[in-house]
Amino acid sequence: SRLLSQKLKGYRLNPGDLWKHSLAVALGSKIIAEKQNARLLEDAFIAGLLHDAGKIILDPYLIEHHNVFKKDLNGGERKIFEAEKKILGFDHAEVMSRAARFWRYPKDQATAIRYHHYPRLAADCELAFVVHLADFAAHEAGFNSGRAATAPEVDPLALGRLGLQQADLNGIVAQITASVEQLATELR
Repeated sequence: SRLLSQKLKGYRLNPGDLWKHSLAVALGSKIIAEKQNARLLEDAFIAGLLHDAGKIILDPYLIEHHNVFKKDLNGGERKIFEAEKKILGFDHAEVMSRAARFWRYPKDQATAIRYHHYPRLAADCELAFVVHLADFAAHEAGFNSGRAATAPEVDPLALGRLGLQQADLNGIVAQITASVEQLATELR
């Protein structure tokens, strides 16, 4: 929590923003796994928690390229990970996925982290769809991971791939909000 709670100047994240978003995605991933495939519970929580941790690694480099990064995002047409890729040649998901593989996390966790923006590229990794949907739901619940050039979008295959409907997604958003609030209360 200490690592995810730091201020990230390059991303304009206040202390705690990344931690709250990561926790919301981890809890959302767990909620989705409980509904769809309980064997994914632990992997879902961990992949959800770490999905954006690559931002910690990239933050110093984005500070160096602050003006270009800011200009890329100000148009409102480019997503953060697209701007990272344009400026640095890779994005936060790629970096964290490589770190997860280096640290010998399970392959499905590393794959889910890598493809949480584009789960259909993860072949048959159900966990990538779980984390993708949880990331979207966390944003919908108000737990953002920084300034968004554009709102996150749900891959059209995600709901169907996981056997969920829009109403289920709305319920997941509500559950994430309640879970994060409950956890915050318990930790006080």
